[in-house]
Amino acid sequence: LAPLFAQKDSSGQTPMSILAKHLLSRGPKPSRPAAVEVPAPDTAGEEVTLEVEDEVQGKVVRFSCRSSLLQLSQRFSQELRAQPDRQPQTLKVAPDCCRSARVLQEAFALLSGSVSDVSMDGRELWQLLSFCVQYGLPELKAWASNRLLHCIHDDANAAVLPMLLRGAKACGLSSAERRYVLYCLLTTPEALLSAGHSQNGAARQAKVLQVALAELETFTRPSRTGDVHSAPRGPCRAVDVPLEGTKLRSAYAAAEAAEAAPEPYPQLCPIFDEKK
Repeated sequence: LAPLFAQKDSSGQTPMSILAKHLLSRGPKPSRPAAVEVPAPDTAGEEVTLEVEDEVQGKVVRFSCRSSLLQLSQRFSQELRAQPDRQPQTLKVAPDCCRSARVLQEAFALLSGSVSDVSMDGRELWQLLSFCVQYGLPELKAWASNRLLHCIHDDANAAVLPMLLRGAKACGLSSAERRYVLYCLLTTPEALLSAGHSQNGAARQAKVLQVALAELETFTRPSRTGDVHSAPRGPCRAVDVPLEGTKLRSAYAAAEAAEAAPEPYPQLCPIFDEKK
């Protein structure tokens, strides 16, 4: 049924566009959030080597950054303390949250102040956001999520919308930001169609629609105080992170084969797992 939601009727409307109008009937048109400033640079500390399993190059890529940047992350800080007292120190980035060396090189160059801005497409920003959530980098996470919200209206980044909608709560997006993501999805038919361009695509599209309808209900149902934009309560939903690579594709296929599995996708980012 998912493709029917993007089909136009005789008047040129689609079920998704009608739902978007319903969303607007209960509040103002969602707009992009104000831009967030780049995190303040920090260049102190010893050099540490990071290892990333790069999906594009098909190999492990190594690059250096300052330890002070890694100390911003509680996870990296713990890994640094656990390492033997030797130089140089080497840390490996978990491939289940980021498999792009370029994304992390650009991000740490931004944090160090060696560049004033970086250029990333929607999928790269999604990987950066996943990395920031899992490694606990709040300032960089705020910048990544803000930049991602500023690009999802582009047709070229439509494929990111289903993932962002599902992961909005886990990524810490505000109520207004989640409402903006929902509006973008409902007004971008290509976004829903893109979710079907994979194995088990129909199930993926159905899951996206399920989350979209749940979010729509949240934003159109008045609360006790009469505020239709109040933040919902309840556990965070799991988030999709369909990163390419043989290992991840194998995990995806294994999850599909498990008939008793309640969720049709593998949980590629452990921090996003739904709390039982």
